[in-house]
Amino acid sequence: MTTLWCPSCRTEYVAGTVVCADCGAALVAERPPERKRGRHRHEVEGEPRPRDPHDALVAVATVTPMEAELLAGVLRERGIDAVVFGTGLTGYLGAGVSTEGSRVMVRRAEAKRAAALLGS
Repeated sequence: MTTLWCPSCRTEYVAGTVVCADCGAALVAERPPERKRGRHRHEVEGEPRPRDPHDALVAVATVTPMEAELLAGVLRERGIDAVVFGTGLTGYLGAGVSTEGSRVMVRRAEAKRAAALLGS
């Protein structure tokens, strides 16, 4: 029985399969060698590149720290990765109100959807 290999993820396949079910690469007859790791994952051929700068984090709301955590929770429940920046005690006037506010941040690709969910 002939064995084929994925040159990208090194998965073994039986004859009759032509592309890797995991990554879609065309299979080869010889087992690919182990890849050496670079200092950073993206330095190794076939590894993911760093995130696209267009996928940077953007603010979708600037509110009190408590409101920011609640809004981020709503977004996470809807499948949008959200983080909150600016929840420290610096700049507080008292009673949980920040002079600068806390920012709810999401990936740029999800910003419109997030803003719609938050009613921004």
